[in-house]
Amino acid sequence: MKELWIMAVFATVSLPQGDLTTSSAIPTTIDITTLTTDDPITQNTTGLPTTGYPTSITSISLPSTTTTPPLVCINGGELQSEVCICPDEWTGVTCSERNFCNSTKKDGFSFPRTVVDWSAYSEELCDDLPVALAECSNDTGSPQFGLTYKWQCELTLSDILRNISSSPGDLHQLAFSTQILTSQPEQLSADEITTAAQIANTLLQSANITEDITVAAVTTISQLLNAREESTQERDLQNLTETLDKFSLGQYNNLSSVVQPNLVVRSVQVPTDTVGIKFTALTGG
Repeated sequence: MKELWIMAVFATVSLPQGDLTTSSAIPTTIDITTLTTDDPITQNTTGLPTTGYPTSITSISLPSTTTTPPLVCINGGELQSEVCICPDEWTGVTCSERNFCNSTKKDGFSFPRTVVDWSAYSEELCDDLPVALAECSNDTGSPQFGLTYKWQCELTLSDILRNISSSPGDLHQLAFSTQILTSQPEQLSADEITTAAQIANTLLQSANITEDITVAAVTTISQLLNAREESTQERDLQNLTETLDKFSLGQYNNLSSVVQPNLVVRSVQVPTDTVGIKFTALTGG
């Protein structure tokens, strides 16, 4: 016949001297053994059973607990609510992934180290302004500079505004020239700021606008926000805000977002009966 053997190990708990000593039956390991034969148990000369002896054992173990090591942020990242808040030049879970283009010489121009999606201005100057710019992008999985755009030194903001209004031929050239001319906003006069704002408005309202032109126009606006307060006209900012609102809600705008140091423009498609839209922005320290 089959028999079931249960073996338990007990622990003894002793109280301090003078108290009662008790034994608690606390099983720490339970082995369940099943006989695998119906033969009766016999003994050999040693007194041990020769048949019906357990041939398989099943053990039940308590689950072990592991502790997850704390997240370590590097490259200047700060841990907030178990998430690394990275500086602009780094990204990834622990801020270990490069988010910038290394300084390089491209198309005859020297560009400094630049954050992804930002524009780099050449070290070569003309009338104290950079001659060229290139945007740092990460489209290929490795940050690198894109196309180089040059500025014609004799071109002014007033020239650009007249060219856009009369014959909007090469919007790319005009848009990037405007960006270069506003790259040092602290040196702009009130009239130059007004002219640059009008150019940006015209570009964003153009039917021929492309993603590159949009980036140049938004970057120009971001730079104008760094201009001296006494040189900035409130009506210029109001006009730019209204234009950006219309552009973001444009039905034919396929741009997802443009991120610049002072400004983020994100395009959304909403039903015609929508009453309002709420945006939430998170910033890191």
